[in-house]
Amino acid sequence: MPQNFSNPDANGLEHPIYLDPSIPIFRLEHHLGDYPSGMVPTHWHPEFLFGLVLQGRVAYVYHQDAAHPVEYELEEGEGVFINSRVVHGCRQLTPGARVFVFGMLPSVMATPLLGALYQKNILPLIDSKVMGVQFSSQREEDRPLLELFQRYYGLTPGSEDYELRGAALLCEIWAALFHTLEDTSRLWMHQDFDPASAELVRPMIQYIVANFTEPITVDQIAQAGGTSRRECYRRFRTILGQTPLEFLIRHRLTVAFYQLSTTSRPVSRVSEDCGFPSASYFTKQFKKLFGVSPGQVSKRHAGNRCGIPYDPWYLAQVYASSDADSHTDDGA
Repeated sequence: MPQNFSNPDANGLEHPIYLDPSIPIFRLEHHLGDYPSGMVPTHWHPEFLFGLVLQGRVAYVYHQDAAHPVEYELEEGEGVFINSRVVHGCRQLTPGARVFVFGMLPSVMATPLLGALYQKNILPLIDSKVMGVQFSSQREEDRPLLELFQRYYGLTPGSEDYELRGAALLCEIWAALFHTLEDTSRLWMHQDFDPASAELVRPMIQYIVANFTEPITVDQIAQAGGTSRRECYRRFRTILGQTPLEFLIRHRLTVAFYQLSTTSRPVSRVSEDCGFPSASYFTKQFKKLFGVSPGQVSKRHAGNRCGIPYDPWYLAQVYASSDADSHTDDGA
């Protein structure tokens, strides 16, 4: 099997091989006929993935769980987006099928320049039930995005302006993708997804992202969405699979991870800046989610103080998570 990815571990986790470690974007071309039975085995990775069918017809298989695989067929010239940590595979439907894929860790978008974008768009996407979306040349609104895929494929790694042109194209691709994600009827979602609820939960997520540094209660979150406390809980569980306060705490912790790995701020300052009532509670929740303490992250990345982010979800696969009980207070 081609070695574009590391071999999956016992949990199906694969790590893309980056041709140039200094450029945090992977790109590769799958010749599906080189794989056993013409199929890239089921796997997952923390990276977002974009794909473009260069030749033939292929099928992408998404797994909502082990018992519910869902298959989508793509024609030559069509494209696909696969969300971070989604279990998926790919197989050829015609001999000689080729697929170009490229992607990046979510934290690539967590630079100081794009910090607001990361908090407003990337984190909610990671925590949503969006598995992916297909782009067809038959849809007029998809053609500009597919052309961007083609242009990115046409870049020459190692050329003098590769990094600059690649970064510019990726910004255009993400802008087009976010526009597409607004149409929930097109998205590949988990089977219990409710599009109406997704739109209703959006203002509550925006409220959390805008106010996570301050004490927030469920009543305030519900008020931002113009709904009741009970309905607020229902929408978050249906769309995000977690309670409003679990989403709030997770968002705070992810921002805290970014600050600890890219700045020299002490743990106590990061805890306070991210809205935690005490450093001890912050440490407990941080270790529960990421499997390491805030101090360990700060020490491990002591040499990384120039704004280059480390991905917390990748680290969580390397270190076992804590079994600490979840926080159930009314406010956080």
